[in-house]
Amino acid sequence: MAGLCCLEILLLWAWIIVMASFCSPASTPLMYYKEVTTQAPSSVKSTPASTPPSNAISNQQDSQTNTSQNQTQPPITTPTTTMSLTTNASTQGPSSGKCSYTVTPIKTGFRIKMINFTDGNYSIKYNEKGQSKPTPQSFSGSSYEIKHLKPCTEYELSVAFIDTTNNEASCISSAESKYRTTGISKDDITEVDCMRGYVCYQSDWDISSSLSISNNISAEPCKSDKKKVCFKPGYNDICTTLTATFTSESCAEIHLASPVKSLLQSF
Repeated sequence: MAGLCCLEILLLWAWIIVMASFCSPASTPLMYYKEVTTQAPSSVKSTPASTPPSNAISNQQDSQTNTSQNQTQPPITTPTTTMSLTTNASTQGPSSGKCSYTVTPIKTGFRIKMINFTDGNYSIKYNEKGQSKPTPQSFSGSSYEIKHLKPCTEYELSVAFIDTTNNEASCISSAESKYRTTGISKDDITEVDCMRGYVCYQSDWDISSSLSISNNISAEPCKSDKKKVCFKPGYNDICTTLTATFTSESCAEIHLASPVKSLLQSF
């Protein structure tokens, strides 16, 4: 009987100890600590899974950089100046010094031949030496002739290209800008009829200022043809020989005698 009581007492204490272990406040932190320590590795392992790859970050940064550049840089436009410059070059022709020419004396004038040139309009300006006002002429093509100049006379001559805006670009001559015409012969001057009562002469040369007649008779241009030079003889010149003389600084003198018969028929 006594042994049975002792056994019951031991079981009671064992039950009390077990219950104390479950109900004691000190046991709770121990269980909580074990639970935290066992779950901590899983939370640490899950962190790298949420981090994006390095190449994704790089692509994202490049995308952001491109977006920022597109927002700050102005839009790119295609330049049109090349087409404009090409068009102007084809219409304006050569610049100064790019075209050249030669000048050859011919009978009654000069022949201008273009060497390096662009098709278009050209201007020629020439004047007798010592004259300040040039005579302008225009032409198109590879050559041009200036005629009805004075014989044995020095001329200054220049050629220029005219573009579509009427601006001129000077051309280069293969020689100096001064040229001399050839000489004149007696056969280059002929007597012609132009005005009644006048003695008239004609030539392909400009002889208006170089031909004179005896008795100091002044020369007059023919009214119907400016290339003809006429003289009106006086009353005392009837039945005489009227002599016309061509004189020039560099050419030999030429004397032309008009028959008296032609003078009588002119009245």
